[in-house]
Amino acid sequence: MKKLIAISLLMFSSMVMAAWPTKPITLILPWSAGGWGDKISREFQRDLERDLGVPVVVKPMPGAAFVVAINHILNEANDNHTFMFVNNDFITSQIVLGTRQYVKFTPVSIWMSQHYFIYGGKGATVEKLKQQIANGETVSIGNIGANGSQDLWSKSLKTTLKINSVPYKGSAPLKVDVLGGHTEYGISTLTGEQQLIDEGRIVPLVVSSTSRHPLHKNAVPFQEVGFQGKADEMLSAWAARSDTDPEAIKAMNAAFQKVVKNNPQLQSMKADGVNLINLSVDNSANLWNRLIQNYETYTIKK
Repeated sequence: MKKLIAISLLMFSSMVMAAWPTKPITLILPWSAGGWGDKISREFQRDLERDLGVPVVVKPMPGAAFVVAINHILNEANDNHTFMFVNNDFITSQIVLGTRQYVKFTPVSIWMSQHYFIYGGKGATVEKLKQQIANGETVSIGNIGANGSQDLWSKSLKTTLKINSVPYKGSAPLKVDVLGGHTEYGISTLTGEQQLIDEGRIVPLVVSSTSRHPLHKNAVPFQEVGFQGKADEMLSAWAARSDTDPEAIKAMNAAFQKVVKNNPQLQSMKADGVNLINLSVDNSANLWNRLIQNYETYTIKK
């Protein structure tokens, strides 16, 4: 009898989840409409609607370093159909704020990684940077946001170089100041900057990995110029509330993976040096937890 009940419950659970999704899916974007994240979200939106057969709504909710989007999701009843675009800054901003709300979310699919680059404007060279490090000079390195992962990575580098970390509100104003010579160096993923690199107006100098980058081969690993610290990279993921049904998470992970694998626009990002990693639910969770531990350890030590 117990065996029959267990089988019946399993069949009922399978029938319920087989019907998922049962309503429109919402993709929360914690940045403004019109930017890079919005463009990527629209690619997922179109393909998910085709593959899952339900409307998919992209809802930009910018503000206060993810706080607006986080509060919206946590204050609503969980419907198993809401997912948010997140990256490393989702973790670092809350560590700095002391809120640690990321423990209430789980990664559904980590699908992309990008290394950081320290870059300079026209005429910048690795040799000059090495000399500045050897001399213990003071240099300004701009980043795309205070207390973001790029800011924390640059501050974590141990070196004789005295780094004046300059936060900007996004990559565009940072790039303008580096091109204009107002800030000597910048740090970003350099996605979409290949034309400026080909023209010599932006020069990738240092990459945040222990090996050379396949696209920007003249940029040296950070340890080669005299920096000491940990390698780091920007991860992009889709996350959900931790109390989301595990079966819904698995189904959505499969749907996200299918989009990444088959969407031409996402695949074309490889030309910018983007690594499409497309991890399973378990592997996404393992990598995300290691990332949290790394940033929490750094902040505590600091």
